[in-house]
Amino acid sequence: MEISTFEILAKPIAPLKGIDPALLPVARRVVQGYFLTISNLEAIDLLYRIEFTVSLPVPSDPNKILLDKKNAFLVVDVEGANFEVPLTQVKKKSKLYRAFFTIPAHKTASVELLPKLPESLTPGLLEVRG
Repeated sequence: MEISTFEILAKPIAPLKGIDPALLPVARRVVQGYFLTISNLEAIDLLYRIEFTVSLPVPSDPNKILLDKKNAFLVVDVEGANFEVPLTQVKKKSKLYRAFFTIPAHKTASVELLPKLPESLTPGLLEVRG
């Protein structure tokens, strides 16, 4: 079942080149990820599989694909406990990426596909969107 399209990015809201230093607080970097909420209403733990099909850029750009932990990462949050889930490419050069995770019985999880950010970014300069 296809849930929705997704886009992950990390880019400046406004051009930073030549900006007046007094305006830096408003020249944040937008971080957009994919957020999905899944509830397990069953009385048993359930294993879920999530798949992402990407539109490959033309020309090819390795910075715009879901290379696990290089460009993006997948996090599952159940009751505030976050854990990273490995994303794997189904076949070499495939557009399909897959991950597996378990949601405990009667729990709800937030599943988040987020772009990998440069370590130089500080929280005050980020605006997270989903």
